[in-house]
Amino acid sequence: MLAVLDLAASKAGWGSPNPEGWFPGIAAGQFEQTCVAMIAQVSVSNEGEVRVRRAVCAIDCELVVNPLAVEAQIEGAVAYGVSAVLKGEITFTDGAADQSNFDDYPILRMNEMPRVEVHIVPSKADPWCRRNDGADRHARRRQHRPRRDRPTDPDTADPDD
Repeated sequence: MLAVLDLAASKAGWGSPNPEGWFPGIAAGQFEQTCVAMIAQVSVSNEGEVRVRRAVCAIDCELVVNPLAVEAQIEGAVAYGVSAVLKGEITFTDGAADQSNFDDYPILRMNEMPRVEVHIVPSKADPWCRRNDGADRHARRRQHRPRRDRPTDPDTADPDD
């Protein structure tokens, strides 16, 4: 985690002065072996309009085969995350959500998108020495998913099935 925080901070110029009216924010998280950090530069207008101007992201997802795919995933995540914060609202009428699709749930337009920079931590992972985590997780998920032909009651289920 420290490597992604350091990389994001150095690429964003953390600690140096921000443009007038811009304010920095930082977030980091981990899911399984992937660590991500993002520094956002946010501005607030005199009218109180909040806008994310720049998002500097660092990610360590071990061995990367296609860096453009990683960049696209992060850019999409920023678009949907910022949209949820600045525009997202789910309202309900009679217990049903009023928003059902993209035509009535706004996402950022291209002119509202922050500049997104994605930096990938170089991996030292050896692809030939890792066990197949993806297949293992998939097998565990399938094992716990009920099937129509399998009894769902654990007392009557065959343990060898």
